[in-house]
Amino acid sequence: MANFITVKDLVYEYAREQGADNHNLAIDHVSIEVTRGEYVAIAGSNGSGKSTLARCLNGLLLPTEGAILIDGMDTKDDDLIWDIRKKIGMVFQNPDNQIVSSMVEDEVAFGPENLGIENPELRQRVENALKAVGMYEYRNREAHKLSGGQKQRIAIAGAVAMRPDCIVFDEPTAMLDPGGRAEVIEASHKLNKEENITVLLITHHMDEAINADCIYVMDNGSVVMSGTPTEIFSRVDELQKLKLTAPEASVMAFELR
Repeated sequence: MANFITVKDLVYEYAREQGADNHNLAIDHVSIEVTRGEYVAIAGSNGSGKSTLARCLNGLLLPTEGAILIDGMDTKDDDLIWDIRKKIGMVFQNPDNQIVSSMVEDEVAFGPENLGIENPELRQRVENALKAVGMYEYRNREAHKLSGGQKQRIAIAGAVAMRPDCIVFDEPTAMLDPGGRAEVIEASHKLNKEENITVLLITHHMDEAINADCIYVMDNGSVVMSGTPTEIFSRVDELQKLKLTAPEASVMAFELR
C-alpha cells in the first residue's frame, strides 16, 4: 500500500540566536511512513521535537532540509499547500485556544463555512461530525460552559467537519483531567475505526499509545525507537532512560524478568 504520509530525512531548525549551537536541531534527520487508515503514535518527553514534527506535517512549518509528502504532495510546494491542509486536520493542546464561536453548532460549522460549503451540506457535515465524537446532544449548548474534554471533542468535530483524510492530534490531552483524556482518546480511535480517518497522535503519555498500530519514539529531535506497541513496551529500561513511563503491566513483566 502506498504511503499517505512520507517524511524523508527531515531537518527543521528554528532561527538561531547569535552564538547558539549550530547543531541544536529541533528535528534531526527524521524519516517516518504512514499508510492510509493507520493509527500512529509519536511519543516523546518535552523538548523531543514531536510537536515541531506535527506542525511540519501540514505546512505550518517548512523543512530546513529533507521533505514531507502528503498523498504525494510536497509541503514545500506553495501551489499545493491548501490542498495539503484540506487533507491534514490539526487538533492542538488547549481547546480554549481553538474555539472561536459561542455556540457548539456554530463552532463546528466555522471551518466548512469558510470553505464556502452551503446548506444543506453544511448542516449535514456538522451533524455527522458531532455524532462522530459523541457530542450531538450538545449542539445547542454554549461552548464555554463545557468541560475540558467536551471542548476538545468539539475542536475535533470542527476538524472532522472539514472532511480531512488525516487528523494530527498534537498532545490533545495535555491540559485535561483523566476523564477528559479518556474521552478524547476514545474519540480519536472511533474516528480511525469507523470513519477510516488516518490518525497521528502526538503524546508523552505512553498509555495513550497502547492501541496504536505503530509507535515512533522521539528524543532530542530524532526517532530513537519504532515498532508496534508490543515491541516498544517490551523495552521498559530504554523508555525509562527517555523519561517515558510504560504501562504498568509492561513494567511488572520487566521487573519479574
